[in-house]
Amino acid sequence: MPIRAVLIRPTNKTGSGYLTKWGFLPAPLGLLTLAGEILRVEGSKVKIIDMEGDGLSTEETVKKTLEFNPDIVGITLHATAAHNNAGYLAQED
Repeated sequence: MPIRAVLIRPTNKTGSGYLTKWGFLPAPLGLLTLAGEILRVEGSKVKIIDMEGDGLSTEETVKKTLEFNPDIVGITLHATAAHNNAGYLAQED
């Protein structure tokens, strides 16, 4: 059965250590791996929302997620400093 999934990398309220220290933001490899596995199911659709990379607010992210009408939503954490924002996203309607 096809799956519609949104996979989110939330922003880090304290800023990205990668951007600050090294001047780049690494790709969300965990989300890309999950997306690849989901897409193995014929007809599945995946949207990756990189809040940090795209400079999106929580409100913009919730709107984009709801517009996609997903069956499932996954939220990753690449740093514990992002856990508050991830928790807030998980509670939004």
